[in-house]
Amino acid sequence: MALADLPAVSVNRRPGDATVSSVTNDDISGIMQALHHVAALGHRRVAHITGPMSSSTGTQRHDAFCSAAAALGLENWQDLIVASHTCREDEGYRCAHALLDRDARFTAIIGANDLIALGAIRALQERGLSCPADISVTGFNDIPLVDRLQPPLPTVRIDGQEMGRRAGQLFLEKIATPAAQRIPLHEVLPVTLVARGTTGPMRAR
Repeated sequence: MALADLPAVSVNRRPGDATVSSVTNDDISGIMQALHHVAALGHRRVAHITGPMSSSTGTQRHDAFCSAAAALGLENWQDLIVASHTCREDEGYRCAHALLDRDARFTAIIGANDLIALGAIRALQERGLSCPADISVTGFNDIPLVDRLQPPLPTVRIDGQEMGRRAGQLFLEKIATPAAQRIPLHEVLPVTLVARGTTGPMRAR
């Protein structure tokens, strides 16, 4: 039986096989919102710690950062990208140290997700830098408790409940539809930037 004949829905990832339906977040809009947010605060040297480039979220958020940074005319953004191997905090920590070791003089970091952003903040603190006084940091996903940090983490909010609900609906629809009539659907849900405490106006360093 071909994969296209199976009633399957991918959640939060768009698989390479386009015959498999998916429900994902608008990764492109989310990263663009985050980048426009820090750019509006005066940041011109913005770094990006990507998610794993083997995942659709990692590649889409990376590509969105590149497109938006180029459109905004940000400085040397091509040299301010570090790819993480996982979406975990320790990778954000490692990647932030790698950026600092380059002496790249960035003033903001766009993390591909909240855990990466939290790891980056820990690395900055170890190097004697504070957020947002020295470097602004944003995340993505709005996971629980990031709003209770001091200062709280700005992030791109996704609606996980709606994503699960819609994926369940699609799956039930596929079960009820004969295999020969199944058409792959790829739904993209809107996201919203939540501005909080670890971003602020750029200051000279």
